[in-house]
Amino acid sequence: MKGRRLPLFLSEQGVGRGLQPLTAFLDLFSPGAGGDWHTTYTRVPFYVSNLKRGLALESLEYAVFDMRAKDSVTIELLATEMTGRLLTGDSPLDVVQSYTAFAGRMQPLPGWVGS
Repeated sequence: MKGRRLPLFLSEQGVGRGLQPLTAFLDLFSPGAGGDWHTTYTRVPFYVSNLKRGLALESLEYAVFDMRAKDSVTIELLATEMTGRLLTGDSPLDVVQSYTAFAGRMQPLPGWVGS
Protein backbone atom coordinates (compact mmCIF):
# COMPACT_ATOMS: atom_id res chain seq x y z
CA MET A 1 0.00 0.00 0.00
CA LYS A 2 3.03 2.28 0.19
CA GLY A 3 2.54 5.16 -2.18
CA ARG A 4 -1.25 5.08 -1.93
CA ARG A 5 -3.97 7.00 -0.16
CA LEU A 6 -6.25 4.36 1.32
CA PRO A 7 -9.80 5.34 2.32
CA LEU A 8 -11.23 3.04 5.01
CA PHE A 9 -14.99 2.67 4.78
CA LEU A 10 -17.50 -0.09 4.17
CA SER A 11 -19.07 -0.41 0.77
CA GLU A 12 -20.16 -3.00 -1.76
CA GLN A 13 -17.03 -4.58 -3.22
CA GLY A 14 -18.40 -4.66 -6.71
CA VAL A 15 -17.54 -7.02 -9.53
CA GLY A 16 -14.02 -6.80 -10.85
CA ARG A 17 -12.69 -4.30 -8.26
CA GLY A 18 -10.76 -2.33 -10.86
CA LEU A 19 -9.93 -5.26 -13.16
CA GLN A 20 -10.21 -3.89 -16.67
CA PRO A 21 -12.07 -4.03 -18.96
CA LEU A 22 -14.61 -5.77 -16.66
CA THR A 23 -15.01 -2.90 -14.18
CA ALA A 24 -15.39 -0.25 -16.90
CA PHE A 25 -17.99 -2.39 -18.72
CA LEU A 26 -20.08 -2.90 -15.57
CA ASP A 27 -19.82 0.78 -14.61
CA LEU A 28 -21.34 1.71 -17.99
CA PHE A 29 -24.60 0.02 -17.01
CA SER A 30 -24.57 0.71 -13.28
CA PRO A 31 -22.09 3.34 -12.04
CA GLY A 32 -19.98 1.98 -9.19
CA ALA A 33 -20.98 -1.67 -9.82
CA GLY A 34 -17.41 -2.58 -10.73
CA GLY A 35 -16.04 -1.51 -7.37
CA ASP A 36 -12.51 -0.26 -6.90
CA TRP A 37 -9.18 -1.50 -5.54
CA HIS A 38 -10.03 -0.22 -2.04
CA THR A 39 -13.68 -1.32 -1.66
CA THR A 40 -14.37 -3.86 1.08
CA TYR A 41 -17.13 -5.43 3.15
CA THR A 42 -15.13 -4.83 6.30
CA ARG A 43 -12.50 -2.30 7.22
CA VAL A 44 -9.48 -3.01 9.36
CA PRO A 45 -7.80 0.26 10.37
CA PHE A 46 -4.41 -1.32 11.10
CA TYR A 47 -1.06 -1.22 9.38
CA VAL A 48 2.45 -2.57 9.94
CA SER A 49 5.56 -0.80 8.73
CA ASN A 50 8.84 -2.35 7.66
CA LEU A 51 10.31 -0.69 10.79
CA LYS A 52 8.49 -3.26 12.97
CA ARG A 53 5.88 -0.77 14.16
CA GLY A 54 2.15 -0.80 13.75
CA LEU A 55 -0.87 1.37 14.36
CA ALA A 56 -4.40 0.16 15.08
CA LEU A 57 -7.24 2.66 15.20
CA GLU A 58 -10.05 1.78 17.57
CA SER A 59 -12.18 4.66 16.31
CA LEU A 60 -15.07 3.61 14.07
CA GLU A 61 -15.38 6.77 11.98
CA TYR A 62 -14.34 7.17 8.34
CA ALA A 63 -10.56 7.25 8.11
CA VAL A 64 -7.88 7.63 5.45
CA PHE A 65 -4.35 6.24 5.72
CA ASP A 66 -2.19 8.35 3.44
CA MET A 67 1.00 6.43 2.68
CA ARG A 68 2.25 8.53 -0.23
CA ALA A 69 5.07 10.24 1.69
CA LYS A 70 8.39 8.41 1.73
CA ASP A 71 9.04 8.47 5.49
CA SER A 72 5.65 8.94 7.16
CA VAL A 73 1.99 7.97 7.22
CA THR A 74 -0.73 10.58 7.69
CA ILE A 75 -4.05 9.54 9.17
CA GLU A 76 -7.20 11.53 8.58
CA LEU A 77 -10.19 10.77 10.78
CA LEU A 78 -13.61 12.40 10.60
CA ALA A 79 -14.05 12.66 14.36
CA THR A 80 -13.25 14.96 17.23
CA GLU A 81 -11.29 12.23 19.05
CA MET A 82 -9.02 9.43 17.90
CA THR A 83 -8.40 6.24 19.86
CA GLY A 84 -5.83 3.67 18.87
CA ARG A 85 -2.80 1.62 19.77
CA LEU A 86 0.84 1.90 18.78
CA LEU A 87 2.44 -1.52 18.51
CA THR A 88 6.06 -2.65 18.23
CA GLY A 89 7.84 -5.97 18.03
CA ASP A 90 11.04 -7.71 17.04
CA SER A 91 9.54 -8.53 13.63
CA PRO A 92 6.48 -7.58 11.57
CA LEU A 93 4.95 -10.92 12.64
CA ASP A 94 5.35 -9.90 16.30
CA VAL A 95 3.46 -6.68 15.55
CA VAL A 96 0.63 -8.61 13.88
CA GLN A 97 0.50 -11.01 16.83
CA SER A 98 0.25 -8.04 19.22
CA TYR A 99 -2.64 -6.71 17.15
CA THR A 100 -4.53 -9.99 17.03
CA ALA A 101 -3.98 -10.50 20.78
CA PHE A 102 -6.45 -7.67 21.45
CA ALA A 103 -8.47 -7.59 18.20
CA GLY A 104 -9.11 -11.33 18.10
CA ARG A 105 -7.86 -14.37 16.26
CA MET A 106 -9.53 -16.95 14.11
CA GLN A 107 -10.15 -20.26 15.86
CA PRO A 108 -7.97 -23.14 14.64
CA LEU A 109 -9.50 -25.18 11.86
CA PRO A 110 -10.87 -28.58 12.79
CA GLY A 111 -8.52 -31.53 12.50
CA TRP A 112 -10.37 -33.02 9.51
CA VAL A 113 -9.48 -30.03 7.31
CA GLY A 114 -6.79 -30.99 4.85
CA SER A 115 -7.27 -34.74 5.19
